[in-house]
Amino acid sequence: MATQPIKCPYDLLEGFRFYNGNLVLDNGMTNNPPNYLLMKDLKTGIDNFSRSRITLKPGACFLLSQTDIGNNQGYVSFIAVKAVYPDLTVESKKYINWTYLNNTNYMGELMVLTGPMLSSVSSTPEGWNLSKPNVVFNNGGMVFCNPSADFTVKLEILVCR
Repeated sequence: MATQPIKCPYDLLEGFRFYNGNLVLDNGMTNNPPNYLLMKDLKTGIDNFSRSRITLKPGACFLLSQTDIGNNQGYVSFIAVKAVYPDLTVESKKYINWTYLNNTNYMGELMVLTGPMLSSVSSTPEGWNLSKPNVVFNNGGMVFCNPSADFTVKLEILVCR
């Protein structure tokens, strides 16, 4: 006689997360949360995508460089980043810095960046340059830094071309 399979308790936090390559809004009550943003919903087709998880210790930085996902010049058309802070973190301290093209910006818990890789008027690249900085591409990559000296931040990153 067959027995029922063991059901594991669902223990993920509520909020946005990446699930099967899609951005979902998770209410913390189901193993299959409803999709919030499907990759097929983007106007341009998705040729490649990459998911990664990064842990930023206090004061640490991380260079996001996805040359293998980008086009010939290192450009991508979609970047989504979700930051997870420790449970008892004060809301005013829930932010990290991100630097792109020598401009520093701030991010809270979720950031979605989109844009075409080439404009229709000229062939000037207009996406997000994630090529590793070197002699040819000196402005490539995106740097994420945890300014806190007290806690670690976990990042979930989805990059698409």
